[in-house]
Amino acid sequence: MGEKTQCCGRKWCVSDPCGIVCAVITWLLIMYSQFVVFLVLIHSYEEHWFHTGINFVLFELLTALALISHVKTMLTDPGSVPKGNATEEHIERLQAAEEFKVIYKCQKCCSIKPDRAHHCSVCDRCIRRMDHHCPWVNNCVGEANQKYFVLFTMYIALLSFHALYWGIWQFVLCVGKEWHSCSNLGPPGTTLMLIFLMFEAILFAIFTSVMFGTQLSAICSDETAIETLKRISEHALMPGLVVERFDKDGLAAEYLHGLREHKNDKQNYICQVMKQAGMLCHNQRWWSAVKVTNVSGTNVYVVLRAPRATGVEAMVFAVDLHQREATAMVMAYAAFARQQIYWARDIFFVFVDGGAPGMDAWLSQYHLIRHSALHADPLPEMGGVIIGAVAMKGGPDWHMLVPLRAMYTQAFVAVEGLHSVMGKYGVQAITVAVPPLNTYPLRKSTRLLEAIARALNNVLERFHQSYFLYILASPDNFVSIAYFMPIIGGILAPLLIFAYRDWTNLTEIFVPRSLFVMHAIGLLTWCLSSTYFTDLTSNPRADVMYLGISMLIPWGLLLPP
Repeated sequence: MGEKTQCCGRKWCVSDPCGIVCAVITWLLIMYSQFVVFLVLIHSYEEHWFHTGINFVLFELLTALALISHVKTMLTDPGSVPKGNATEEHIERLQAAEEFKVIYKCQKCCSIKPDRAHHCSVCDRCIRRMDHHCPWVNNCVGEANQKYFVLFTMYIALLSFHALYWGIWQFVLCVGKEWHSCSNLGPPGTTLMLIFLMFEAILFAIFTSVMFGTQLSAICSDETAIETLKRISEHALMPGLVVERFDKDGLAAEYLHGLREHKNDKQNYICQVMKQAGMLCHNQRWWSAVKVTNVSGTNVYVVLRAPRATGVEAMVFAVDLHQREATAMVMAYAAFARQQIYWARDIFFVFVDGGAPGMDAWLSQYHLIRHSALHADPLPEMGGVIIGAVAMKGGPDWHMLVPLRAMYTQAFVAVEGLHSVMGKYGVQAITVAVPPLNTYPLRKSTRLLEAIARALNNVLERFHQSYFLYILASPDNFVSIAYFMPIIGGILAPLLIFAYRDWTNLTEIFVPRSLFVMHAIGLLTWCLSSTYFTDLTSNPRADVMYLGISMLIPWGLLLPP
């Protein structure tokens, strides 16, 4: 990833899979607009030749300019620093030329970093005046190609606004003529294509207009996006920038053995161990207020008071009490965190009994909110505003299953896990799936937890929205949206194709067999999602089988009825 190759006669091309996919999608969307123009919009030329001719010329001109600027942005060196020039001889020559000059060396690409240069992990190079890495152009936006990127966003914004105007005009024309001679397609096909074109135009008009305005603001202020972020939160410490020091994996193994021995009395065992570590520990009973659903449980929560704060803010680490490995890991980290003195926020370690309802009961009492469906004991120990929460859970030994399960539960299940109930209390949360101990070292998993905790401990840090564009497939691997979106497209594509085929045959008086098949698939998907995919202790091999069936069934709808 990030390797340079010869492409179209140019010496710069980033071979990043995510960027290549996004660049291809950009071209396909522009080609779709051309398809609509020649199939639908230009059909009104005979009756409105002047209006259609002007719009056609303007549309084609903007399309050509947008494509050219996109290629120029993608294949232009953004201002890369020569790789491997940080040799001792070169450094000595620079120091001899300017005696008191501070020379910065990039350890990742072994180059001398000029002022205002930043290292891009995707391009694997230091870029002069790097603004950001844009996957839609598969390149960094830097000193040498920023002007092309500004032109690209401007042309796409103008093209989107023009497509929106022309699409609405054509739609009104077709309705006025009762869909006679306004398109090469029938009314359903014309309507579908115009609606999708207008939706695409609105989406990209908003996105590119914001990007164009952001770039103009950066040019006027002579400040890149990275420099702006540093100015806003220069003390922010993200997980990848801290040095993790957790070394109590032996203690975690001891706690795991104790949880297995006290499987019928986990709450008292956890409190006993945490009190010995010098922390406050309490039990909280909760039960359902509805007699029909007879559910109840006993939560355990441990409080670590920050030595450098007044308790105004807090962070929460929650784990299902019945997930022994994840529980032992959180217990070991709590004991380790107790020995540190750098905490600026209180930490609540919540061991939840009963899944999402148990988490809901604890949060309702923490925020002093009366729950209509749950009763719970009050909390003896309280804290400040929860600025972030992390839900730990046991993960399967199938890395690709983690994002697939996440997509299924997000699409079809109201409550995905412990983090699902936190949103209604205004708490931003993420879930971290911990692989089994026999496949991944416990120390490395716990150090990821330590990195997140230390990041949230910073007084300026919050969970950034970019967390929700990625899936943490493993403790050291974030999966970009560009990787799991094609999977979603593969699931939805046959459904959309079949729906369009049935829509064009609305005049036929019969109920297609596919209608019952689609209802059956919907019922099957709902049953699997609401029962199986929310079971955190399910068999990974069975998960793969069910997911494979669920992904293949929609393509069967394309068979003739």
